[in-house]
Formats: sequence, structure tokens, C-alpha cells
Amino acid sequence: MYRVLLTGSSGGVGRVAASVVQAAGWSVQPFDLDEGLDLRDFDAVLAAAQDCDGVVHADAIAHDSAGNPADIVAANLLGTGHVLLAAEMVGVSRVVYFSSAQVFGFAEGEGEPLYLPADDEHPTRASRPYRMSKRSLKRCAPPGRSARAL
Repeated sequence: MYRVLLTGSSGGVGRVAASVVQAAGWSVQPFDLDEGLDLRDFDAVLAAAQDCDGVVHADAIAHDSAGNPADIVAANLLGTGHVLLAAEMVGVSRVVYFSSAQVFGFAEGEGEPLYLPADDEHPTRASRPYRMSKRSLKRCAPPGRSARAL
């Protein structure tokens, strides 16, 4: 049976992702701050990734109201870096990463989209810590690949 490391497993997206992964016949290795597991702790991420065949990364501080700017950047950028590095170190070749429409800078009425539906080519104009953390990750995608392909 294949095994997936699922970060953010206790959150809304994580619970749905767990159901989908399990329905596909894969087992889930949960990883969530609610269980005392922190993305900012690389050793904990690396230990959880051992013997996993894939990663579904759904963990983040998901809104500016949920943390201060330093915590948001640490969890969302550093934490995602830990997930990607751990996956590489244990030989996982597939990581599913969840972003947010907030990267575009209009999700909560703070601006107007240039066009709809917004896609990976739509300019990002995020200006708050959560949005900027997601925007930074989108810009880290390898050349020729969307952040969705990470």
C-alpha cells in the first residue's frame, strides 16, 4: 500500500484530502500542529516523510488574521521549504501543494481581477503577509512549470 505524508491533516482541506487519498487506496501519515507536529521543525517533517511515497502539503497559517507576519512567513515559506527538502531527501518525487486565490490580490475585495477566471498566468498582486507567502511560493516554481506542478 502506498503511503502519503499529509500536512495540515486536521484542517478543512486536510480532512477532505485525507478522504480522497484513502479512497484511492493509499494510507495517510498525518502531520498537523494540532497533533504537536510543526512544519518549522525540520527533523519532525523529515521523520514523518520516512517511508512515504508522496506528499500532500495542505498545511499553512491560512489567513492574515490567524497569526502575526513573522509566524505566517515562517510556517508558510520555511515550512514548505522543509516539506520539499524532506521529500527530496527521502526520495519522494511527487508533492501536491495547495495555494490560494489570495495570491492574486483580489480575493477579499482589495482589487479587481484583470480577467476571470483567473489562472496561473494572471498577475499576482498580493500585499498582505499570508498572500505574500503564497505568492512567493508561486514564484519559486521551476521554469516552464506552474506552482501547481510542484
